[in-house]
Amino acid sequence: MYATAVVLSVLAFLGAGTVYLKHPTASALNPATFYLLFHGLVFVVRPVLSLFYEYRAIHDAMQFEPTEWDKTQVLIATNLALFVFISVSLAVAKPLVFKQEQQEINDRRRLLMIFTPFAIVLSAVAIYSLYWLWNQSATGENLSQFDTRTGESRLINANGYFISLGTMLGPVTAIIAFLGRFKLKSMLPFVIFAILRFGTGTRNDVVSAAAAIGLLFLFDKRMKWPNIKVVLLVIACIPVFNAIQLDRGAGIRQFFGFGTDRVYVAQERAPLDSIDFANMEFFEYIVYVVPQRSGTYDYFLNNLQLFTEPIPRSLWPDKPVGPPIRRFDLYIWGQVIGATMSVPGAGWYSMGYAGVVIWTALFALAYGLVYRRFVMSMQGNIAAIAMTVFASISIVAFRDGSLVTIFRTGLFFYVPIVLLAIADRYARKGEAVEAIQSAWITSATAKNSPVFANPKDRREAIRDRIEPSRLAAELERSAKRMSPRERRLALKAKL
Repeated sequence: MYATAVVLSVLAFLGAGTVYLKHPTASALNPATFYLLFHGLVFVVRPVLSLFYEYRAIHDAMQFEPTEWDKTQVLIATNLALFVFISVSLAVAKPLVFKQEQQEINDRRRLLMIFTPFAIVLSAVAIYSLYWLWNQSATGENLSQFDTRTGESRLINANGYFISLGTMLGPVTAIIAFLGRFKLKSMLPFVIFAILRFGTGTRNDVVSAAAAIGLLFLFDKRMKWPNIKVVLLVIACIPVFNAIQLDRGAGIRQFFGFGTDRVYVAQERAPLDSIDFANMEFFEYIVYVVPQRSGTYDYFLNNLQLFTEPIPRSLWPDKPVGPPIRRFDLYIWGQVIGATMSVPGAGWYSMGYAGVVIWTALFALAYGLVYRRFVMSMQGNIAAIAMTVFASISIVAFRDGSLVTIFRTGLFFYVPIVLLAIADRYARKGEAVEAIQSAWITSATAKNSPVFANPKDRREAIRDRIEPSRLAAELERSAKRMSPRERRLALKAKL
């Protein structure tokens, strides 16, 4: 039965993928593309490999044995989620038409100059956080403590906000690469970030940053899909990526003098048979427990953690580990350390098949609306950065299936973007004031009128001696960098 379900799952994936790729809204920038890749890897390729290699490592580590029907239900639920996600995405999204004007492209140099001071400060803070993590990893000191009641981990002797500061370096490097037009020197910060982050034994941030840079590159080149050269480069990087991370960064740390007495031995395993790709086994465990052994569903109460997560444990020592309200504990029936539910798994955990439909549809709607808003906009530089970073976070969000994950990742990923947007807004306001003053002087000179130092006299001179049409023309020529809204307000206020 399970082998038949795997074959049908492959056919379902090929069918859904074909329908999506033929749709006019399909593009590499569409978040539905990321969901297809995620689903294809963990719920199509891995089940096929499991038939040949008979995966056992994750099941043994979690100490449970799913039935054939449990495993089949996982494939049914994941394919249901795939159809829901693709359907909602295609219904919401609009075809991608590149609208960015040459003036906006030329403006990237100015934005890079504005962003440089912020990049230096943010990079210094992020590097210090990563340096601290290198030291902790080298000494082998545990930063988290396993909670035997809930099966979840909590930080000890460390602050989550401080540890997460290092994630800011990912979007910083993506912004520099984009504003620097992907020249070699603008890509060097990403290489440095990858080395620093790999040295901590973590890879998610590097993958997200690389995805953001890739999407921004496609946007810059006005390409909906990567060409064969880019695809081959990505494929070539995968084995290098895995080789570097087999020892969880120990080799990199030792190369730079952060030695450790701990010996990391990479176990011989079948392809993709590791905890990093084990959403299939994690989902099987959820089906194994909910509701067969738990007797009930969670009914989306786990999302209440979104309200308790931002509060540091130093301010709330008795803060619950995980969600503040639990209807049952998964840890009772197995070892679920490091488990990630995935979007369909979180839906099943909340309400079975109905939960799969609801939760997947909400994710598809959220990501689809963000993509739609960007496509219908004028696609400014900051909007492009914000959209692509949001899409890159989906790699982790789809795997975890949790709003808390989006909050944790997005909180620090968007700090550089928000600072860039604020700095650009104030810079534009300053340029707008200078443009308006220049227009006053130009118009007054053309009319042989004095430019009075007193504000009252200047207003009277403009009102009495300068024609509104002439002032409007000067404003239009001088304030080229003003946004349409700022231009309208300026004209309304001064004419």
